[in-house]
Amino acid sequence: MALSPPEPDARTGRRPLFGHVAGAVALAALTGGATRAGAAPPGLEPDRELIGLCQAFVALEDRIDGFYSDGATPVADDVARDAAAAPFHDRQKALLDSICAMPATTIAGLMARAAMMLRWAGEMADDPGPDGHWDARMVAALLRDFRDGAGRG
Repeated sequence: MALSPPEPDARTGRRPLFGHVAGAVALAALTGGATRAGAAPPGLEPDRELIGLCQAFVALEDRIDGFYSDGATPVADDVARDAAAAPFHDRQKALLDSICAMPATTIAGLMARAAMMLRWAGEMADDPGPDGHWDARMVAALLRDFRDGAGRG
């Protein structure tokens, strides 16, 4: 079932995210929950490529984290660290372009995206920012749900 994008809000011009998310949550409830990202069981092959791209993004993030003082290959100088990380960021951008262009069609695909988001910006789950806008608060709540295992059984 393909989802068409909702119409933009007349007041803000932004497209609401929550209709699609609510549909995904309902689908998870109907299908008995999600599977762990990366473990594409039979019948979930449509998102195998998306899951792999998300895993590759996370692996690059792990490599970038290694350049910080507590990482495996620390680089003390900020300029040198940025230079060392630049090729990894370039590869992440290419992956992100593909990930964002590819629709998730299974719960496993949604979970892979959530795992990637949590790895890259997990702090959003606990702190949606000082403004506390409704959309940021809802995204934070969804990330906490994914992080804490909602829909996994």
